[in-house]
Amino acid sequence: MDASQKLSEKEAKRVSQELEKVRAEVEKVFFGHRDVVEAMVRAILCNGHVLLEGVPGIAKTLLIRAFARATGASVKRIQFTVDLLPTDIIGLTTYNPRKGFEVVKGPIFANFVIADEINRSPPKTQ
Repeated sequence: MDASQKLSEKEAKRVSQELEKVRAEVEKVFFGHRDVVEAMVRAILCNGHVLLEGVPGIAKTLLIRAFARATGASVKRIQFTVDLLPTDIIGLTTYNPRKGFEVVKGPIFANFVIADEINRSPPKTQ
């Protein structure tokens, strides 16, 4: 659906109910920060991106995994290290003698990506 199309009242109500189910499911495991959950819901609706920053232990990973579970989406985690290469993130093309060339997609193609410690990777990987 593009921006010029409008939702009918019935469709809008259905979407609202589905979003409320997602919120309720996420808040079963991640509570106390409704503003963060609301921001995540808005980002999902807008096909946007979210950058969660914070000290270790404030449940950033738990929040992402809860959203992925509630929406039935895929989630992948990338641990950025000094020796990480761009192909480790985006994937590569390999040759299989039986099938020919195959594309092996990297973790960046998941619906939710947890990118941990981006600052540790070399600039070309960032």
